[in-house]
Amino acid sequence: MELSKKSDKLSVEEIEYLKQVKQQAAILRDKLTLLRSISFFNLRNVDKVVELITELNINIDYLPHFKSFFIIDILTTISSSLEQVLLQAGKLQGEVNLQKKTIEDAIRENSTHINAFLINAGYKYQVSIEYENNEYKMKLRHVEYKKVLENGDQYLSYGEKNALAIVLFMYEAISKKADFIILDDPISSFDKNKKYAIIDMLFGSGSGFANKTVVLLTHDFEPIIDLMYTLYRQYSNKVVASFLELQNGVLLEKVIDKQCIKTFTEICNDNIRNSNIDIIQLIHLRRHYEITENKGLPYELLSNLFHKRFEPYKITDSGDIKFSAEDIIIATQEIKLHVNSFDYNSLLSKVSNDEVILQLYKDSASNFEKLELYRTLTGEAVGNNILRKYINETFHIENDYVMQLNPRDFQVIPYYIISQCNQELGIT
Repeated sequence: MELSKKSDKLSVEEIEYLKQVKQQAAILRDKLTLLRSISFFNLRNVDKVVELITELNINIDYLPHFKSFFIIDILTTISSSLEQVLLQAGKLQGEVNLQKKTIEDAIRENSTHINAFLINAGYKYQVSIEYENNEYKMKLRHVEYKKVLENGDQYLSYGEKNALAIVLFMYEAISKKADFIILDDPISSFDKNKKYAIIDMLFGSGSGFANKTVVLLTHDFEPIIDLMYTLYRQYSNKVVASFLELQNGVLLEKVIDKQCIKTFTEICNDNIRNSNIDIIQLIHLRRHYEITENKGLPYELLSNLFHKRFEPYKITDSGDIKFSAEDIIIATQEIKLHVNSFDYNSLLSKVSNDEVILQLYKDSASNFEKLELYRTLTGEAVGNNILRKYINETFHIENDYVMQLNPRDFQVIPYYIISQCNQELGIT
């Protein structure tokens, strides 16, 4: 080229020509450098792949200073490769769009489920899942406040945080295709309505864990009543429940089926029929009168028996009144309808005999009956607040549920309570 040999000053035209060559060379260099550095990292945003590849294509017609057979041959090869990439990118973009549609549908459906749960559980919050900065994020709003709550810790109560944590755990387990899931007492801190809302969300028809293997450990009996008794048809043949008891370091398991869940009056009647020990029968009969608020003469007479009173009396607002002979006859006739062998005087001598009651205590396999016999033996647990709670209060009256397990069949009284009773009685 003549310009390369010229030693004197360049003309204005020559300088302008060289500027154009330099500018076109820089464009060609930069595009070739981008082509050389192309990688997965550059193409990770599928939505912009077509745009990026199109920009990398070099049109030599706009770079006339470099339009040679050699350059054209190189750029033709590059252009052909880019066209193949564009073809594949178009197919990929179509598949990605389809996947996005699937994701959007799943998000819409899951958001609906989550928000339905929040409504059913009584929480005044709603969630939306939105695409932001190349990722999906869950946004939380209060139903009475439209703006996004940026920091949930400042607004959510402890229970609300737990509820949302359970929801998110469920979806995380689903996304990871978990085959086996363990839930360790996730609902004990919630009230009854919220407990069932959570159970329905986790295991209801079409819910996240409906067809998965899940072990739910709980101290609560309400979920067992719902899953195994009240709504058993809804969860038909999909739920197996067991009662676990730790005794002397040994874990015992007993199956709970629908027939095990009964009202307390049913339980009392069963225990009266199934026991062959009159004192045990009368303990359950007295409880039956108590829970049905039938505290007439039969109940009063049994109370006198277990308080070891030689002369029974009735407690009235005006003071204590002795049972008349007629009162005893009426009460005895009623009690004999349930326990035919009842005789106040003969049973009083048995109840008052500590050795007899202690032997019954030792022979009984039911913690519930042991507790009742302990109370019969000692009166009231005065010195031990824990025993007082179990004997004089909660288990003296009833436990909290209308529907429950038979405490004669299931050890609902903790074994450590019986251990303390044993210590009080000097039993090793």
